[in-house]
Amino acid sequence: MGNFSKIIKIAEDIFIGNDFPTFIIAEAGINHNGDLSLALKLIDEAKRCKASAVKFQYFKAEKLYKISDPMFNFFKKVELKEKDVISLIEHARDLKIECFFSVFDLEGIRFLSELGVKIFKIASSDLTFLPLIFKLIKKAKVIFLSTGMSEFVEIEEILRIFERENFKNLILLYCVSLYPPEPKDINLNFLEILRKKFNVICGFSDHYPENIFSLASILKGAKVIEKHFTLDKNLEGPDHKISADPKQFKKLIEDIRKIEIALKEKKSERENKLKRYARRGMYAKEDISEGEILSLNKFDFLRPQLDGIDPLEFFKMKNPKAKKCIRKGSLLKKEDIK
Repeated sequence: MGNFSKIIKIAEDIFIGNDFPTFIIAEAGINHNGDLSLALKLIDEAKRCKASAVKFQYFKAEKLYKISDPMFNFFKKVELKEKDVISLIEHARDLKIECFFSVFDLEGIRFLSELGVKIFKIASSDLTFLPLIFKLIKKAKVIFLSTGMSEFVEIEEILRIFERENFKNLILLYCVSLYPPEPKDINLNFLEILRKKFNVICGFSDHYPENIFSLASILKGAKVIEKHFTLDKNLEGPDHKISADPKQFKKLIEDIRKIEIALKEKKSERENKLKRYARRGMYAKEDISEGEILSLNKFDFLRPQLDGIDPLEFFKMKNPKAKKCIRKGSLLKKEDIK
């Protein structure tokens, strides 16, 4: 197993993979509370925060719950109307930010596909909703799959389906389906296990109110971060309190970009320059004659080293001798030695 894409193209100049910036999703979800104007503002703020994408949930309540279920009326209130979805997609395109959806039924896939949506997310609750999965395999360009509540063997079986159907542009989002989880629930090591076991691009879908675990997931190999996003944590609704507001979300993105820079292997030129002043050079204790054998005890070790010979390099020399007279207090340089 593991025949999945290692680099996934999202848009003309946006890729997900090891050599690309972390793809950061502002999960607007249902935080629009059924209000189109609020949803549009969520896109505006996601763009301002420099999110890679903004994501909503598209569903019909009757496709989720029986009408008699207590949850039906709540989800009915926060449904996005078809015309609202069109407005959101057009607004996101105008702002040049990616916009996609968690989709929850086959009719939703058809509708969004007709609007040109090619990127979809399968929610953790639908990891075993096989008709949805098979339909998305045929229609989607890229699929994000959340793994909340899932056993390892379930994830493995679902990935085998994607492989059998030759769908390669799959991204696993490790997720803990608690709102919010406690730190003891999160187990970020499992993200790394999924990534290595299935050889697939992995990310982290974060339900914790603070940024700490999104940031930590980068060190476990997450190439995608999805975090719930709200305009105001005090708005009514189940997800607002565990969501990041614009200030927090902007800080998350800034910190992730700093971590990415810090994880690069290139040695700092600024630090190399500092070394010349912070390390000790070898300064002659007394006048040294031409041809005199040099040893460590003939020198004081003082800052700065500047362009003097590095003491370790001097130590490795066999029977070093002065090429010329070295005056007391002079800094020993490589060209002074033969």
